[in-house]
Amino acid sequence: MLIRANSVTIYARTPRHDFRGDKKPIIFLHGFLGSSSDWNEIVKSLPEKFYPVQIDLIGHGKSDSPEELKHYCASSIINQISEVQKQLNFDRVILCGYSMGGRAALSYAIKYPSKVAGLILAGSTAGIENLSERKIRREKDKALTENISRSMNEFLIFWYNQELFKSLASNKKKLEQIIYRRGKNNRTGLKNILLKFGTGSMPSYWKRINSFRQKVLLINGEYDNKFAQINYKMQSLFPAAEVKTVKACSHAVHIEKPYDFSILLNNFLKNF
Repeated sequence: MLIRANSVTIYARTPRHDFRGDKKPIIFLHGFLGSSSDWNEIVKSLPEKFYPVQIDLIGHGKSDSPEELKHYCASSIINQISEVQKQLNFDRVILCGYSMGGRAALSYAIKYPSKVAGLILAGSTAGIENLSERKIRREKDKALTENISRSMNEFLIFWYNQELFKSLASNKKKLEQIIYRRGKNNRTGLKNILLKFGTGSMPSYWKRINSFRQKVLLINGEYDNKFAQINYKMQSLFPAAEVKTVKACSHAVHIEKPYDFSILLNNFLKNF
């Protein structure tokens, strides 16, 4: 379904049946370059008592990719998620986000903790605290937007050959399928979200993490050392968080190992 949120349209994939009060809504947020369909395998494994909603974040998939940068900043993305929750008549939701989607989920949970029953973050972060490091990251993201402008296909090959996706890149057939799907995204949307919601542009939430008191699950791949360290740092700050590692994969845990990811997710969801 298409949801209007502050002059932009956001796509939300919902079950065929209408939401009922006895169901527990869970919103899935994909990573940079991804789409709502990235969660299809995970959603299939959910127990019947959950009502899944898969969102295309702004600039991705079937959601709008406007020229105006203001629609891509953290506050706008928070408002877009809020409007989805409001129009679907959800009181409280569980949020599950991967990488950029995890940053969006955390942003929302910090802003509206009373609207969030639980939080699952996979390969994500609370931002960058150091101002000089933030500036360097913004400059890197700006350079990436120039690469997108030159050649989308070359950019995608470069992106998925980073150390972060090493084990994913070793599966050439799967990687080809992913690059094909990612190539359908709108260049303007991808560039704008990098500029306004890249890790160097989003707010740093490190000093505010302890304000979110609901249960949190932090997931990382075995080979994803960078985000494993970040997860343990976040765990030390959240009042109620646990870290789980998916074996034999790197950053894109839910894509590389959907079965293993689903087991961790469903074990966590037993709390709700």
